[in-house]
Amino acid sequence: SAISKESAPESGTLYLIEIPAHIQSNIMNELRDLLMKHKGNTEVEIYLHSARRKIKLPFGVNLTDDLKLNIESLLIS
Repeated sequence: SAISKESAPESGTLYLIEIPAHIQSNIMNELRDLLMKHKGNTEVEIYLHSARRKIKLPFGVNLTDDLKLNIESLLIS
């Protein structure tokens, strides 16, 4: 049925968010809040250019085109 398909986690999906070195901590807080409002099944890794390291989020997100646009606009502000 359509319902069981919807609730099945997307397998092997990983979304990488690259954080430029100049990003301020308030932007990081906004990004965290944005991601937490859109919890779902897509795993997220954040790459911090300033620290040269990847952090895997402890929760997944519901990755939509809208969310991608919001993330991008936040990171170029």
